[in-house]
Amino acid sequence: MTARKRFRLEYHERTALGFVQLLSPVSGILAAAEVDADLIYRGHGSNRYGLIPNAHRRSGFLFLDRRFRGRRTVENQLASEVVNLAEFFKLANARGLKIPEDSQALRRMLASPEEFVGRVVEGKEVWPPERAFSALALAQHYGMLTRLLDWTYRPYVAAYFAANGALSSRSAGRLSVWAFNREVLNREMYDRLDRIIQVVTAPASDIPNLSAQHGLFLAAIQGKPTRIEPFRAQPLDRIIIDRLGFFTSGPMFYQFTLPTSQASELLRHLHDLGVDASSVFPGYQGVVNALEERALHPRYGSSAATRACRHAKRRYAPALKRWRRQEATWKPEE
Repeated sequence: MTARKRFRLEYHERTALGFVQLLSPVSGILAAAEVDADLIYRGHGSNRYGLIPNAHRRSGFLFLDRRFRGRRTVENQLASEVVNLAEFFKLANARGLKIPEDSQALRRMLASPEEFVGRVVEGKEVWPPERAFSALALAQHYGMLTRLLDWTYRPYVAAYFAANGALSSRSAGRLSVWAFNREVLNREMYDRLDRIIQVVTAPASDIPNLSAQHGLFLAAIQGKPTRIEPFRAQPLDRIIIDRLGFFTSGPMFYQFTLPTSQASELLRHLHDLGVDASSVFPGYQGVVNALEERALHPRYGSSAATRACRHAKRRYAPALKRWRRQEATWKPEE
């Protein structure tokens, strides 16, 4: 077994019902394994997708204004992320929109993004700095490409995004939910490893989607870059395992997969558990999206629903038998 496989365990489920039970924080596989950890979760429409932030997956123009900066170097990647956030901040501020944890220090930084990039190149700053975390989180939740990678404290929310992604891409294969034991990212390790990975949180009261999704982020911290070094995106699990594997003996990542053919059935089970578009995207649009999702659910009485019903009957057969016996002998009071 390779070191990476030792720190990343996989489990492959066959049915949507089994997947829901597998992820249960009360009686699922991690509870059965007695994993006493601070777990966070992320859903992918395909198990082939790596833990790579959306800004690092994008090809072509790095800058929102489509400026050309030559080949994709580490410095150009850094500059594009800083400039894009500065443009987002500038336009949102001009329209009177609130930026969480706004400050004069943040405004000075984003007023001169090229100067800030120069300070990172000189090793005087890192990207992203803490004063920019909340602004980046806001931009990320409204679709801007950033180096933040979304996670959630709720496994069923991650499962929703995995099922939704699988149905959107319509690709065969397997969807996946990742679980990460973030206890390995304690403050002592941050200090010794120059803060390679940072847990990013933001005020949920200022970002409705973040609150509804019980969300947080992981970000790879960029220190002093080599100006001409070509940029190569690295999955966060590889960064964490390669740099923190010496400090822990147990697994850090778990990947649970399910055939994408089960995605619509998984959506229906999650809907019955109260997790759908209306709960993870608060507002009227989320309600409309949730109603549209119902058209994708297997019909009650279908083979999928019948399997779930049979499973429940087998599990609770003694209680059902007892209830029927009590019902047969019950007499109304006179």
